[in-house]
Parts: sequence; structure tokens; C-alpha cells
Amino acid sequence: MHREIKFRGRSIDTKEWVYGFLYINSNDGRTFVLVDGDLTEDFTAVVVIPETIGQYIGLKDKNGKEIYEEDIFCHPNAPKYKYVVEWEDGGFSIFIEDTGFKHNYIEVIGNIHENPELISW
Repeated sequence: MHREIKFRGRSIDTKEWVYGFLYINSNDGRTFVLVDGDLTEDFTAVVVIPETIGQYIGLKDKNGKEIYEEDIFCHPNAPKYKYVVEWEDGGFSIFIEDTGFKHNYIEVIGNIHENPELISW
């Protein structure tokens, strides 16, 4: 089974989200997302805000939108509650109480960087 490994981060210059490979320069600590190719082809290195880096968890929501670490979503069985995808103990964690979680039923409604008002903690 193939698992797609990719990351997203917000560009320091444009504040737009960029998607691709993660690279951290060991000399100066700058964080990049390498987009438009792979490490063997031509790519563009975009400097990103380190705190905004999130990994793709390999699943899509009910609308086909990729789910990333630190995304906020709701579930139709508990629409008033919001949940955040987090990295914990070597894996992605999504805790939903007694809702029968299935990723193809959830809907990503934002992320903690652009929509902090969606979460109450």
C-alpha cells in the first residue's frame, strides 16, 4: 500500500499555503516547502512559517479535501463540536466521543492558523 507523504506551510512572503516536501536548512534553520516537482526534478523552494507546517494524514474529508495536521473539522453526528487533527505518540490523533468516526463523513472547516476562533480551548 502506497502512502503519500507531503506537507503544507504558509509562505513567509505571501501568506498563501504551499504543498510539497518539507526541508529544514541545517545551516540557518529556515524551513522550506519544496513544490512543483520532487527532489530529482525541478522544484521551487518556498520559505514558510515554521509554526504552520502540517503533514497530510493520508485521508480526505467528505468533499474530497485533503486532511492535514492542525485542520479543524466537524462531524455530522456532533455538529456543534469542533475537532483538531494532532500528532501524538508517533501518529495522528482525532478524538471524537461516541460518533462512530469515519473520515469520509467529516468536513474540514478550517485550520488553527487561519481560524483559531473555531476552537474554544
